[in-house]
Amino acid sequence: MARISPDGRKVALVVGPPPIQANSNSDIWVYDLQTENARQLTFSPRLDDGPVWTSDSKQIYFRSFEGGDGNHSGVYSVPAEGGTPTTVARSDDFQYALPWSISPDDRALALVSATTQTDIDLAILDLRGHESAFRVLLKGNPGSNEPAIAPNGQWIAYEELKGGPGEINIRPYPEVTRQRYPVGSGAHPTFSRDGSELFFFDGQGLAAASVAYQPSLRIGTTQQLFRGQYWYGVVGPGGGLGRAWDVDRKSERFLMIQMPGAATTAGGKPTPPIRLNVVLNWNEELKRRVSTH
Repeated sequence: MARISPDGRKVALVVGPPPIQANSNSDIWVYDLQTENARQLTFSPRLDDGPVWTSDSKQIYFRSFEGGDGNHSGVYSVPAEGGTPTTVARSDDFQYALPWSISPDDRALALVSATTQTDIDLAILDLRGHESAFRVLLKGNPGSNEPAIAPNGQWIAYEELKGGPGEINIRPYPEVTRQRYPVGSGAHPTFSRDGSELFFFDGQGLAAASVAYQPSLRIGTTQQLFRGQYWYGVVGPGGGLGRAWDVDRKSERFLMIQMPGAATTAGGKPTPPIRLNVVLNWNEELKRRVSTH
C-alpha cells in the first residue's frame, strides 16, 4: 500500500506481509521522493497499516493493533517527520476500522469497518472536539469498501461488493442514503486533485470517468487509461485487499508498484530474469583450482 502526500513530496508505505491477519507484522515507512531516502515511522510489533495524510502533509492517520490482543485495533496519528504515535479513537464496535480517506477540511476520516472480508461497512470517524467518535455511514449489503471523499467534500465514491466484480458508486456526503449514482464495474476509486475525474481499477488496469457537479452530478463514459504488470492490489495484480497504487494530486502522476520481472531494457525488450548462483563447499573448489595452476 502506497499513499502520496498532498504536496507530492513524500510517500507513506506499508512495509511487511499483507494484512490478512491482525497479527501480521507490518509498519509504516515514509519515502522522500526528492532525497530518495526512506525512514521507518512506526515500530509496533503488531500490524500497522492504512496510512492517510492530512491536507497539509504534516500528519498521518493509521490503524494499529498496538497494545491490543490482536483482535482490537485503534486509529492513531503520528507526525510525518517522526514522533510518538497518539491514540485518536478505539471502539469495540469498530475493532477493525481501517482509515481510507479524509475530508478536505481534515475534520472526518472515512473508514472501512470490516468483520470479515465480505461483511464490510463504511464508517466515519469525527475528528472534531476532544472525543473522536465512530459512526456507520453506509451499511454494506453484502459489503461496501474503499470510501473516497471528493475534493469538494460533498460526495463520496466507494466500491459496492456484489460477490463478483465490484461496482463503483458515488453518493452525496454525508447524506449518503439520498441518492446513488453508478459509475461502472471496478474497484479502488480515487478522485483527481480537482475532483473532475474518478480513477479506478477496472480489473485489467486503470480507468477514469469524468465527473461534473453543476447543475447536478453527471458522470461521463469510462475511458481506459493504461494497462501493465503492476501490483494493483495489496495482495497482487488482481487488486485484492485494497488499492496499492495512488495518484499524485499535485501533478496528477500515478504511483505504481511494478511486478517483479516486468521491467524492460532500453530497447523495449523484457529484462532477463535475475540469476542467483549458490556455490557450496567453495573452499574445496578453490583448493582444487589453485593446485592445478
